[in-house]
Amino acid sequence: MVFHVAEQAEVALAGLTADGRNLSWFLRNECINHSVAPLPVSRLALMLADKAQDLMCRLLMLFMYV
Repeated sequence: MVFHVAEQAEVALAGLTADGRNLSWFLRNECINHSVAPLPVSRLALMLADKAQDLMCRLLMLFMYV
């Protein structure tokens, strides 16, 4: 799916729609918080990678304790 994140950026994510929606909302909120000076796309990509990795690590930790 393709999500509109900011005026200068859209993000295409494959996989679970709910995960993609949460990540796109996160990026959209970050862009709104930095509305004075738009964030570079490279920084948005790094933020997306960090957030996705954090979510995956939490999920793996949950399965390890079950």
